[in-house]
Amino acid sequence: MIKLSVIIAAYNVSEYIVDCLDSVIKQVDCTVEVIIVNDGSTDHTEDIITNYISNIIDKNIILINKSNGGLSDARNVGLKKSHGDYITFLDGDDIWLDDYFKVISKKLYISDIIEFDAIRFNDVKDLDYNDNYIKLVSNNGTNNCCFDVLLNIFRRNQWFAWSRVYKSSLFKNIYFPEHRRFEDIATIPILYLNAEVLMSIKEPLVGYRYNPNSITSNPKISDITDIMYALNRVNESISNSLYKRNLWSIATISSAPVLKYIYISSNDKNNCTECFKDSLKLIKRRIVKSILCKYNKKALLVVFFPQVFILFSKIKKYYIEKI
Repeated sequence: MIKLSVIIAAYNVSEYIVDCLDSVIKQVDCTVEVIIVNDGSTDHTEDIITNYISNIIDKNIILINKSNGGLSDARNVGLKKSHGDYITFLDGDDIWLDDYFKVISKKLYISDIIEFDAIRFNDVKDLDYNDNYIKLVSNNGTNNCCFDVLLNIFRRNQWFAWSRVYKSSLFKNIYFPEHRRFEDIATIPILYLNAEVLMSIKEPLVGYRYNPNSITSNPKISDITDIMYALNRVNESISNSLYKRNLWSIATISSAPVLKYIYISSNDKNNCTECFKDSLKLIKRRIVKSILCKYNKKALLVVFFPQVFILFSKIKKYYIEKI
């Protein structure tokens, strides 16, 4: 019986994949299957993985080598091959922290989604649980997925696929959108809206490796389109439930600072301006429709008074630097 499927997407991570696999393999038992999807790597990732798993006979490990299709495609391939009652994801340059499976294994079959915190790191030999703590969880313990419980999650608007464990049935007819960035925004909220019971753990269980080439460090004009696609995809999946629509309005509003950051960081304002204006129009419509827009004042400031937001940001940065 496979209780948990771990889907590891790997693309050109020859420098980090051993750290990733070490962190997982040393913890899991025969109730876990590890599905490694090599997404057409052009470095030595495939050889390193093949050599690594060749001498392991007491673990359930599946290696899938495929042509490059992107992170979403790699995850989707892993989903189709998975057999676990629960599913979790890990990127090939990230790691499980030492207590991951010990903690998670005790929480399976209690909830539909298990969420937890993380830490940011550069080197596995230098893990800092204090200064680099990534707070992703608001509540603690087991709760029904009612409006009050989900509110802070949707306000926080942090949808990292790797910071959760999911009941596999939640992925019925749901896959990550391919050939788009911000695929987590387009997928994870749908799972929350379909879940019934949530387990929250205020403890870091995953190490997220800092990557200077991540999408947040290298914004593109197309990111605005991809974010708007993600927001619309989730919106279209929601039934006529008022509380679900209000929750998603809050998450949509919370996306405004991200869209503003992409616009400000863009080197091609001419091509980006119209797309950015269209995105703000959509967010404004959501604000008007939502009776709960008061829950994210920062996002409202970005949408309606962007110049004021920029001024406040500069003043805040000035005082922080002086201190």
